[in-house]
Amino acid sequence: MEEYGLADQEKYFKLIINNKYEFHNFIYSISINVSWFFREPLKYEILNNIILPQIIYKKKEKKKNTIRIWSAGCSVGQEPYSIAILLRELLVSENNIKINIFASDIDKKSLKQAEKANYNYDNIKSVKLELLDKYFTKTGSYYRLIPEIKKYVIFCFFNMLNNNYYVPKESIFGDFDLVLCNNLLMYYNQKSQNLILNKIYRSLKPGGFLLTSSSDGLNEDYKAYFKDVFPGQKIYEKIK
Repeated sequence: MEEYGLADQEKYFKLIINNKYEFHNFIYSISINVSWFFREPLKYEILNNIILPQIIYKKKEKKKNTIRIWSAGCSVGQEPYSIAILLRELLVSENNIKINIFASDIDKKSLKQAEKANYNYDNIKSVKLELLDKYFTKTGSYYRLIPEIKKYVIFCFFNMLNNNYYVPKESIFGDFDLVLCNNLLMYYNQKSQNLILNKIYRSLKPGGFLLTSSSDGLNEDYKAYFKDVFPGQKIYEKIK
């Protein structure tokens, strides 16, 4: 408001409604982009040892060749890239299974940072040394993800409260094996949570998995639509 010489909030509200550039500046200024690779390590151990191998097994059994994942609210990319690293490790001898990870956020500046995949130490502090040496190159005080991992992730601008779409347009039709929605639902009231959870439910294939953070989880309206497969860990399987 000070930058534009505006005296009250109503005038600034009108400005961001009519000025896309300032709207995205506003979103960037209020977004909480704190994250790091392999956040909540126990969840990633479950993903690595149980969930992802189960998804891979089902693909082989049904003779399907593409794993589809959605990271909703991806910030600057640590979460989708973490999943890409796990899958690359699990599929090192499987040349016929493709990895498609769609990573969406409402903050365009964060998406641009994510595409660069250049991180400081605080972002990679939970990465195992073997994976750090294998998938990152160090330049000065920064760690850059190698192109081999970056190619698995498609970054998309997407507003989770947009009534016109239930998945990012880049993903075309959803049908995801896994959706990650971490540290997002807790910022919304129940009406908005239901809108978001409806999108996620529609986007998941039958038997697909939803993973939320320890601060999120399902509200009462949606507990009947998912099975809590790891009680206490906020990992759910679509059951209807």
